[in-house]
Amino acid sequence: MMTLKTRILKFLRIGTEDPEIDYMCKIVKHNGKKIGESIAVDDAQLLIKHKKEILSIPLDSISAVSDEITVNKFNRAKAKKMGQQWRNERRDEMKYDEDGMPIQ
Repeated sequence: MMTLKTRILKFLRIGTEDPEIDYMCKIVKHNGKKIGESIAVDDAQLLIKHKKEILSIPLDSISAVSDEITVNKFNRAKAKKMGQQWRNERRDEMKYDEDGMPIQ
């Protein structure tokens, strides 16, 4: 159930994340079932680690934020695709020379 504060903050949200709401490192549930843990917010998307994949769900799909995050209906296939795209774009990979030393 959404608290009054969550309802007001959701109503006043204008397309970007609210700095008053802490989205990080919380269990994310959909239909009462755990779907993962929140790991980042980027470009009005909540990034969720789900097993070995990343899901990217629009912030406007969030119905409640407390110790856990509850999300409403979302397109799972699109969330997986966008999550993989985010991972590929944001991944910082270390490169090494033939001696095993990091290359800048």
